[in-house]
Amino acid sequence: YEALGMSKRNAVLWAGGATFLVSNWVELIDGFTDYGFAVGDVIANSAGIGLAVLMAISPTVHDLIGFRISYVPSRDFLENDKSVLKWINDYTGMTYYLDVKAKGVFSLLDEDPGMLRYVQAGVAFNTDQYSPVKRWEQRRRNFGVHVGLSMSEILRAWGDGDEGVEPIAKFFDFYAVPFLNFTLMTDLNSGDWFVNFGIANRFEAPL
Repeated sequence: YEALGMSKRNAVLWAGGATFLVSNWVELIDGFTDYGFAVGDVIANSAGIGLAVLMAISPTVHDLIGFRISYVPSRDFLENDKSVLKWINDYTGMTYYLDVKAKGVFSLLDEDPGMLRYVQAGVAFNTDQYSPVKRWEQRRRNFGVHVGLSMSEILRAWGDGDEGVEPIAKFFDFYAVPFLNFTLMTDLNSGDWFVNFGIANRFEAPL
């Protein structure tokens, strides 16, 4: 939308609106299939899009809050059909992180974060055995808290304003690098607790 001549603010609003319509149109279509309509999916879609719009418009919010996905292909995906549809539905390989960035917190306090600029913490969520292969008796919905290092901030400090580094750093604003996050999680289905090291449903240790 910016390439079409819109201001950044208008481009963000149009992009958010278009994404809202497309993502929730898919949820509406699901209501006519065996998947069924899920109110929770619509709420999650809308909340995520709203947060993304706010982050894109407000530099303060962008510096304080982050939303990332960690993805490493699951064993089920690698051992079965590798179609695009199976790939985008490989939920077993995904973990979602909602971050609070230490750098942004210190900025609000008008303080120098020092080495803490590389630290972020927040909540995380992933699932297991729902997709791409369903094993109903082994399903997990995992939720917990995490603390880790920001690869994007590390790159920006290393690049020190290098224009070639910034696009790479921006990618890591949205992608969580494995092993840089330590997460304490509980399975909402069973109540079991474990720690995860940044790869969904692998490299875990039960508590």
